[in-house]
Amino acid sequence: MKKNNTVLKWFFGVRGVVDEYAKREIGRIATKIVFILFIFELLYIGLTYFFAGSGLISNFESYFYLTLFIQFIGIVLIILGYSMLSFNRKNSISSEVANQKEKDKVISLLKKKGEFYNQVSHFRKMTK
Repeated sequence: MKKNNTVLKWFFGVRGVVDEYAKREIGRIATKIVFILFIFELLYIGLTYFFAGSGLISNFESYFYLTLFIQFIGIVLIILGYSMLSFNRKNSISSEVANQKEKDKVISLLKKKGEFYNQVSHFRKMTK
């Protein structure tokens, strides 16, 4: 299970802990990507067979390599593009949920650091 979380963090760019919420978001986006790939493949195969059967193609070997290359580029663009757009648009994976006590604790620590910095900078100005 630990190795699975490491792969999820690396591939999807999850910062922090991979909890159930992050796994649910990743699963939802992955399901949408699979559905989009299925539609893309249906349309792509239909168009490929249409052009191959229409008699417009004379060199089938070049046509095969060209369609294979276009299909590969399309799949990579769909997977990477949609996953990056979905994660960046929602920004839900990179942010962690903290309870109110933790937020208040962090805010109070930052305020104390700010007050200390103001006192030190005021002291430095006085000594110059």
